[in-house]
Amino acid sequence: MPTLEADFHRFYHLDLVDLWRGRLTWRKLENLVNNLPRESATVREVSGTGQAEWTKQVDLLAHAVDALNDLVWVTVQVNSTKGSQNKRPERYPRPQQAKALITSAGKSARQHATIQEMKQFFGGRR
Repeated sequence: MPTLEADFHRFYHLDLVDLWRGRLTWRKLENLVNNLPRESATVREVSGTGQAEWTKQVDLLAHAVDALNDLVWVTVQVNSTKGSQNKRPERYPRPQQAKALITSAGKSARQHATIQEMKQFFGGRR
């Protein structure tokens, strides 16, 4: 699974080959896999979304973009000639499930892999 290998490099600075070199135990592998961040490629792949999750931070950034756009729009309105109509900026696009994801932040919908499942996946007998 190339995404798992990439995530181990990105988040833990570890090489999965260390499992066969004896530097990484199955217990530690299980803990690291089960606690990968929600934005990891592995979690996105397993959950079937294939894209980054809408988090509280992304939502706050979207609100900041909207506020900045509103400030620019108001400034233009105030400094425009009377009677001119400037179109109000559109809101930053948000996914349909954004509210549900934000309110459930921190609650993972993914299932954890067991040591036995990982051994079967990797073909190991340790």
